[in-house]
Amino acid sequence: MLLAIDPGVTTGVAVKIRDSYITACVKEPADLWQYFNAPYEAVIVETFAAQIISHHGLHTVRLVGGVEALCHHLRLPLYLQPPQRRKAFMNSARNILHAQWERTHTRHEVHEEDALAHMLAWEHHTRARNSEGTGTVVIPMNRKRTNE
Repeated sequence: MLLAIDPGVTTGVAVKIRDSYITACVKEPADLWQYFNAPYEAVIVETFAAQIISHHGLHTVRLVGGVEALCHHLRLPLYLQPPQRRKAFMNSARNILHAQWERTHTRHEVHEEDALAHMLAWEHHTRARNSEGTGTVVIPMNRKRTNE
């Protein structure tokens, strides 16, 4: 099982269970708690970087910090990815969500696409990780940040 989070004022969430993807959006940081109820193989979160920070940016930074704390407390492996890592996987994410829409007629928000694209990027780069580093920041169980 995998969990991917695209943090922001509207936070995109993607969960992979076996070969199925479930996506959602949450508006309140406390609403993310419901997703931390499983022994995930990985929790993938988009990082945030800025020199000048807005009110919305500060919300995002706090959200990422909260997710880091939850992962530490629950001993879940956390992988931080830069925003641009998802770009090459946006079309794949849209295609998956469009296929779900054709079956369920449930609309998806762009934040769900972003979270799913981060998950697909992580899955893709994980396969390559065995042979060389990817630049993904990993916060392993010992909680020290390392670059792979």
